[in-house]
Amino acid sequence: MSSVSDIFRVIEHAVPSHRQNEALVLSVKQYIPLDNPNPRSDDVIIIGAPGNGHVKELYEPLWEELYLRSKTAGFRIRSIWIADGTHQGKSGILNKGRLQDNLDWLVHSHDLLHLIDLKHAGMPGPIVGIGHSMGGTQLAYLSILQPHLLFSLILIEPGIDELSPTSVVQQGITRCAQLSLNSPDTWPSIQAAQRFTTRNPLFQTWDPRVVRRWLQYGLREVSPTGTGTTPSSRRHNQDSIIPVTLTTPRHQEMLVYKRPTKPAGSNPLPPSNKLSPYYRPEVHRVLARLPHLRPSTLYLIGGQSPLCSPHLRGLRLRCTGTGVGGSGGLLADGFERYMSPGVGTH
Repeated sequence: MSSVSDIFRVIEHAVPSHRQNEALVLSVKQYIPLDNPNPRSDDVIIIGAPGNGHVKELYEPLWEELYLRSKTAGFRIRSIWIADGTHQGKSGILNKGRLQDNLDWLVHSHDLLHLIDLKHAGMPGPIVGIGHSMGGTQLAYLSILQPHLLFSLILIEPGIDELSPTSVVQQGITRCAQLSLNSPDTWPSIQAAQRFTTRNPLFQTWDPRVVRRWLQYGLREVSPTGTGTTPSSRRHNQDSIIPVTLTTPRHQEMLVYKRPTKPAGSNPLPPSNKLSPYYRPEVHRVLARLPHLRPSTLYLIGGQSPLCSPHLRGLRLRCTGTGVGGSGGLLADGFERYMSPGVGTH
């Protein structure tokens, strides 16, 4: 069985975020194929964006599969870049003590744009964005910020929908938040965490390679002071009895899922918003801009996913790329959708 180090040279970067008033950094990993030391100008660069609570290393099996399939699909990969958001994964560890509690999904879009600006010398070829869930929303918005930056987009169940209490995305976010609240976030040892993943139905649906990376990177040791430390190779020590906790703290994950629905000053809330005390505004903000999306776009949706109803699929069909400056939409082959039967989300 091959590992990521058999295929890629992996380089870690700590890159400053775009924000001027906060000294925050992004933890970034770059994957360079070992067999492509002299890349051509048209070799593909991939920018990845994780879902909420998913550390960037969980996507390494996807990069391995893309690399292997590129051999028969007629394209070459120059490099793959993926960053934890400033409040997630290793970025959250590096930024500890400087994080706020009012989080905006789309700030990461600006951070990715800043990352590409800083590393543009190593990104001369076509750039393809691959985003999962919240990451799909962020990459779509990145393409709206800079319409000519990305050559194409692959959006895996992106959080893009109408602003409504009946929105399947908003309801799905609520279910994910409830799942996080009802799940443990600390275990007495790595062995206890492994037993938890073995019994948990969610992890049973994951590729075993992803589960292994969750145990290695999605958890971190709890120090004697009660704070988490950076994930390390000690996790392979089967005799370890050091407590472990989530690398992305549960409260940070929850802040991403939910923002309180509050009236603006003395203006009362619309009746529809009173049905739900929480929402995510970015879900609607990006939907409203989908007509202006320029890159060719592929939507990947699970056939059993609760995050995309037939109505929402039709809505995206009508919206994506059909406005001023957009790709032309479906009639111009500007986007495509693919449904994977029998597959859900996360």
